[in-house]
Amino acid sequence: MVELGYFCDDRYRLIGTTSAWNWQQGAMLQWVGISYLMAFNDYDGHKHIARIVDTDGKSVSVIPLPIAALSLDGSKALSYSFERLRTCKPAYSYANCVDPNADVYCPANDGLYFIDLSSGNIQRLFSLADIAHYLPEPSMSGAYHYFNHCSFNPSGQRLVFLHRWQKHGKERTRMLTCNCNGSDIHVFATSEMVSHFTWKDDQQLLVFARIAGIGDRYFLFQDRSPFLDIIGENCLTSDGHPTFSSDGRWILTDTYPDRLGVSKLVLYDTASGQRCDIARLRSPFQYVGDMRCDLHPRWNRDSTMISFDSAHTGVRALCTVKLRTSEGHHRCTVTRHVC
Repeated sequence: MVELGYFCDDRYRLIGTTSAWNWQQGAMLQWVGISYLMAFNDYDGHKHIARIVDTDGKSVSVIPLPIAALSLDGSKALSYSFERLRTCKPAYSYANCVDPNADVYCPANDGLYFIDLSSGNIQRLFSLADIAHYLPEPSMSGAYHYFNHCSFNPSGQRLVFLHRWQKHGKERTRMLTCNCNGSDIHVFATSEMVSHFTWKDDQQLLVFARIAGIGDRYFLFQDRSPFLDIIGENCLTSDGHPTFSSDGRWILTDTYPDRLGVSKLVLYDTASGQRCDIARLRSPFQYVGDMRCDLHPRWNRDSTMISFDSAHTGVRALCTVKLRTSEGHHRCTVTRHVC
């Protein structure tokens, strides 16, 4: 069981507890649009659910499925099986509940769900079997399939998700987009590896992926199109967790620890093509594997401050950095750093 809360005026305010969490994504605690409501996942003793509460922790509603992603306006959500992740991606699963399809490689009764939060209506967009049979690759046959990571575009009209499959100890991934009713599916032309992604706008996705003949890079894909650009070809060469500033100019990302346990917090200026490393943070060696503490950096709403997770102090902490950009030199200055 863990506590859930938020910071306001440097004070921590408790809103509740949950037993549905993990080290990599917590309980998916997030604001519901621009409101005073928050959503998080929980376990009711029988299944995973999502709770929506106000800033005092008072219950507003209970969703009968866990939430994997919310639209920016807070009107809709996506869900998939966190139980299934216990078999293939334990660092992103919850330690309770049992997947009834744990021994089924490609179930037809489990999949990706769309939730209308205003009406409470839930629709299964497609099952794992549906997607495994959509433009299948040879390696999908006899593999263990699951969904992982999804999000809505800024307008909430389309969504992106990862279809992953494991076979003989090797994992492969492809990225797909579709409309909110599951129609107009687009499969991106990646080569077995897709990691982290973020929407730049309604039509463009920044993705760390592999392209045959190019390798592993950050690519800016056009939805429903074969067109793409390489971003930061010579300076953004390692995987991370990217997000765009509100004006779409700056990319905030991080790196995984090097052999000395050092991760970097990175800003990339798309206007100048310059990279600025805000910080180099060394994580103690006990924070490895499923227990690792990735930085997971993110912007505030007006892109004047960022927050990130770190264990460089010896304990897990939420850190903030206030930024100032110099227009002429495309540099950033750290003016506040609180852990």
